Amino acid sequence: MKKHLVFWVAAGVVIILWANSYFILTSLFGGPPKEVGVAGDLFGAINALFSGLGLAGIIYTFVMQREQIDLQREEMKKLEDASKVQIKLQEDQLEAQATSAAQQLEMQRQQLEAQQVALEKQIEMQKEQLQVQTDDAARSRTVLDEQSATMKVQRFESTFFHLVSRHNEIIKLVTFEDQSVLYTERKAMEKAISQLNNELYAADLKEREKGLTLRRDVIYQNVLNKVVNLEFYIGNFYFVLDHIREEFKDEPIRDKYSRIFFSQLSREQISIVVLYGSLMSMTGGENLAEQYKVQDLYVSKR
Repeated sequence: MKKHLVFWVAAGVVIILWANSYFILTSLFGGPPKEVGVAGDLFGAINALFSGLGLAGIIYTFVMQREQIDLQREEMKKLEDASKVQIKLQEDQLEAQATSAAQQLEMQRQQLEAQQVALEKQIEMQKEQLQVQTDDAARSRTVLDEQSATMKVQRFESTFFHLVSRHNEIIKLVTFEDQSVLYTERKAMEKAISQLNNELYAADLKEREKGLTLRRDVIYQNVLNKVVNLEFYIGNFYFVLDHIREEFKDEPIRDKYSRIFFSQLSREQISIVVLYGSLMSMTGGENLAEQYKVQDLYVSKR
């Protein structure tokens, strides 16, 4: 409304000046014109009307352009301010996002550190528990091994002493007859060994006196064959020793129980085993008495 008012004011001033040009001119020149040409010239002021209107149009255009320029400046300023506000908002948003992201990263880092610490503690606790379990298992295994070894020894000794008792029962079955006299158990072995020694001594005398060579294996066989159940006794003797060997691999432990076994026997009961082994050697058999170190163990147990 204001920009149109300027135009109409300018146009109105031009029209008023034009309408009053006659009166202005006559008053300026001292009365009405005397010639028509001069009067016509007076109305040539219409040209001034159009010139004035043109000037008013130019003024109006200038004013309008200035207002448009002002409006454009205002719009540009508004746009610039809006852009600055938007840029500021974006910067604030970016800064807020960056801050939020940094805070989230820091929280995640702290959470990861806390989880790592908790995991390390858990792993350490599991290691400790595992170590405790391992130690307990090792102790339990040791106890079980000891109990197993003890039970093994107990089972062995139960069987072992049962075999020794059975061997003593077998000894009661051993007999030897000499000159119609029947000897039993230890006395039978003692008598058989005594007779064997006497015949070997007699054989030595004959060899020295008459230059004869007598077979010792025949002498052994003649005497030992008269001992009833001798082979049964010998077989059970080595059965006891085999049981010791099968149960233990450690030689000192074998020797220990062998000596315990021998301690239940008399000298004659050991000697007849050794003599029987000598007979086996003479006849091409295996001398188990040497293999089982009967003589050595018997001497060491004494």
